[in-house]
Amino acid sequence: MKFTEKKETLPKQTLQITVQVPWTEVEKSQEKAVLELQKTFETEGFRKGKAPVAVVREKMGQQRLLEEGAQQLLMDVYRDLLEKHAIKPYIDPKVDLLKAPLNGEWEIRFTVALQPKLTKVPDYKAAAVKVRGEEKKDGIWVPGKEPKKEEEKDQHSKTDDRLQKILDIVMKETALEISDLIVDHELNRRLASLHDEIAKLGMTVDQYLKARQETQDSLRAKIKKEVVDLYTLEFLLDAIAETEKIEIGEKELEAIYAQAKNEKDKQAMKQNAYFYSRLVRKQKTLDYLASL
Repeated sequence: MKFTEKKETLPKQTLQITVQVPWTEVEKSQEKAVLELQKTFETEGFRKGKAPVAVVREKMGQQRLLEEGAQQLLMDVYRDLLEKHAIKPYIDPKVDLLKAPLNGEWEIRFTVALQPKLTKVPDYKAAAVKVRGEEKKDGIWVPGKEPKKEEEKDQHSKTDDRLQKILDIVMKETALEISDLIVDHELNRRLASLHDEIAKLGMTVDQYLKARQETQDSLRAKIKKEVVDLYTLEFLLDAIAETEKIEIGEKELEAIYAQAKNEKDKQAMKQNAYFYSRLVRKQKTLDYLASL
């Protein structure tokens, strides 16, 4: 496909590509779209998929032709851009059709989110040493200070507390570049899910916000922070696992598969081996941090 483009690198792992497409290519996309539609087109007097192209055109109308052609054009241009520039998008792009005149050049803008990138990985070992030091300091009795009872917390709880303190320190010092497109995509997904849950409770969104002493803006800001924190933690744990060479063995995966209720469930779990590998690796990384 013939077109010209201008590629710009924006902050936060985002690309913006503005494309000019000649009308001849727009027409070709319309032709391609019609041929695809013809395969499943049904109309009186013809079997499914057997209507002539001229009939399909007549029945569809000019507006439908433009819409279908535009969709085909956007897919083809985007595919070519990814191949030409070796782009690996993290999610679907934001597409803006800036100009779409009949018989004229079209202008399209693609905004593409790349994979988030850590720009600062903190000294997690120093954070662990700091937390350990604070634990020892807390354990020292001084006159006028109530001695702590060790039995008040079991070892598991103390380990969880230590891990949380380490994470609190390193998260503040970690820097992640993440596209606003990714954050907004996850924000909208969560808001849609929340609205569904609110409806199931028989409440309106305003009632829900009032009950929680929230506003639309404060809720959106809160969810955005949660999204960024989640991605930051995920990429930080991946970086630590890479540095410390934390890997998942087949035996560890087999132990997970063994928990399946039946063979069918076991095979389904094996088909999602990547998911379970990431899950176990993440837990092993957290355990490693807690053990420092």
